[in-house]
Amino acid sequence: MIKTQLARAKKYILKIAYFSYDKLMGTEMYTTFKLFQSGYHNPDYRFEKDQIALIHIPKTAGTSLAKLLSNDPQNRFVLLDIHKPVSLHCSPEEFQYITILRDPIARVWSHYQMVLRYPKGYPYQKYAVQGLEVFLKKTWETRNMMCRYLAGNTQQEPDSQTFEKAIKNISTFYKVLFFENFAKETSDFLTQQDIPFEKIPNERKSKYAQPTEEEKALIAQYNQWDLTIFQRCKNESTNH
Repeated sequence: MIKTQLARAKKYILKIAYFSYDKLMGTEMYTTFKLFQSGYHNPDYRFEKDQIALIHIPKTAGTSLAKLLSNDPQNRFVLLDIHKPVSLHCSPEEFQYITILRDPIARVWSHYQMVLRYPKGYPYQKYAVQGLEVFLKKTWETRNMMCRYLAGNTQQEPDSQTFEKAIKNISTFYKVLFFENFAKETSDFLTQQDIPFEKIPNERKSKYAQPTEEEKALIAQYNQWDLTIFQRCKNESTNH
């Protein structure tokens, strides 16, 4: 009873603190807090060792992959309907994970374009309309989100320790696919796993203008950890 009351009190205090900070600084910590409490981006979960958790980093074709993995006759795959990072309680050294990596510049640009297209569904639209740089500064999901998800720490700005943990974690993943070669790599994986499929879907595919060199450089400035992780994983994939 006391623990429950303390947990509720802590949640209420955080809610007020985040809301007040947002009012003062013009940020969106309260929005992030609400998402976190609903389960999104929250690493506080558990699954069984004979299961495989999908780490669906936003804008990496995770919706398409989840739809295909749901056909697994053995029902091994979990977290198919939500964005969650690596679990606080299930170390990748002991538990199984699968994910898709995407070039960080393309991922962030896709996120930016999505928010501009669908303003009612995304709380960060008011920043997106002010331009890419404001969007990057105000929206944590556009700053090294891959590093955050792989390390299992979404609520703090990544540093060298976060990066090292992300690298260590992904090195033990059950499978890492790449967005840029999604159709072939996914079909090969499904075949290896004896998961039936007719074709590889491309859910939520959108067309939009590509970023300029200046816009690419701006995104890169805010995603150095992600760029390093992505390139290292691509190199390792090529060498094996």
